Amino acid sequence: MSSSSTATTTTTTDRGDSVAKPTTALPALFKAIDGNGNVIEENGVAKSDWITITRYSDRQYDPSLQCSIDSLHIYGSDSSKIGLSDLPIGKHTFTVVEPSNGETIVQAFSWKIIPS
Repeated sequence: MSSSSTATTTTTTDRGDSVAKPTTALPALFKAIDGNGNVIEENGVAKSDWITITRYSDRQYDPSLQCSIDSLHIYGSDSSKIGLSDLPIGKHTFTVVEPSNGETIVQAFSWKIIPS
């Protein structure tokens, strides 16, 4: 299965500008797959407490790239693969934050885990 999920994306400037402006989505090759092998769409649901996220950045290695699921920081600066298990039932958000030309670009992908 393959999918090109669309994610919520906003941009804020490093000067503290609180106005969020839409920018581009996560790369077209971005994938979120649950522990059962099902592709999870933006704001979709999963019955698995495991998620694997791949191809979340189209950039080469960048130490300033910050990734997290909910508020848990995850090492993900090479855009290869992030996997996390034992997530609780409820809504979760994967966030990628990176500086770009004086702005901070924030891209987020959300899904909900429901009981199986």
